Amino acid sequence: MSFEEHILDKRYIIVGGKGGVGKTTIASTIATHIAGRLDEDILLMSTDPAHSLSDSLDVKDKGKNFYSLEEFDNLYVLELDPSKEIKRIMEKFGQVESPLPYIDLMMGNMPGVDELFSFQIVLENILREEFSRMVIDTAPTGHTLRLLSLPEVMESWVGRMLKVHLTLSKWFASFKSLIGLGEDRAYDMVLNFLKEMRETVERAREKLTCERETTFIVVTIPEEMAIEETNRLLIALENYGIPVKYIVVNMIYRGFEGCPFCKARRKVHTKNLERIYKVFSDEYEIVEVPLMPYEVRGLKALSNIAGVLFGGGHMAN
Repeated sequence: MSFEEHILDKRYIIVGGKGGVGKTTIASTIATHIAGRLDEDILLMSTDPAHSLSDSLDVKDKGKNFYSLEEFDNLYVLELDPSKEIKRIMEKFGQVESPLPYIDLMMGNMPGVDELFSFQIVLENILREEFSRMVIDTAPTGHTLRLLSLPEVMESWVGRMLKVHLTLSKWFASFKSLIGLGEDRAYDMVLNFLKEMRETVERAREKLTCERETTFIVVTIPEEMAIEETNRLLIALENYGIPVKYIVVNMIYRGFEGCPFCKARRKVHTKNLERIYKVFSDEYEIVEVPLMPYEVRGLKALSNIAGVLFGGGHMAN
């Protein structure tokens, strides 16, 4: 099965890897390519706060979190904004006159809360099944691994909430009349919210680990640090049961021999590319994409990348 056949066969396509390896370019290329091939609604979504999708697609009217492209009637783009998601969640507790330590704890002191709420939107879209296909451009590796570990994180948070409730229940009992709202109500609101989110995470991870529906495309470059991080990511994905078949080696330098700098860079990349094949090719298919002599931005440039990515993953020197 070719790379294109593999992509067209999946419903959820997750693109991830180290920061700076061109994940957004590859995700945008995949989304625009399948949107042009299929008469189905496609959602291209980013969990990266950097909001690079609009730059990659060269969208003129920036500032929107959800938009469609003029060139496609079936491709939609969603760039998540953690601050807006936190505000949206806080509105659920708007009727609570005093937010109480439960809400302060959840919104301010728990690590990764902004990422969690962004990820919840990803998971809700997966479960809602409004779109026939989803291409997810993830934030750098660390963020992606936190997404995969969400069920365990949610379990920890619920446990922490129970401990806080037990510790503060006597204190709240003494001041209920002053607060004007029973602490049980605030506690129940937050705890139920966390439990619902945990259920969403667990249901969504069932889909993300389904080999029939999901594929994780690992993007890397022929540099030592990127190779090491790719190895760690692949180990983590295997541990979480996320299906991976393809590694895209992006930005391979194929410079001219007459230029000393170009020759040196090409030598480094050739050596590291050989290492990539040696380490990963027994378990994964590898697709090569060269470094382009121009900024990859806009649909025309993405189409050129698609010609390489889906046309065999190799460009002549």
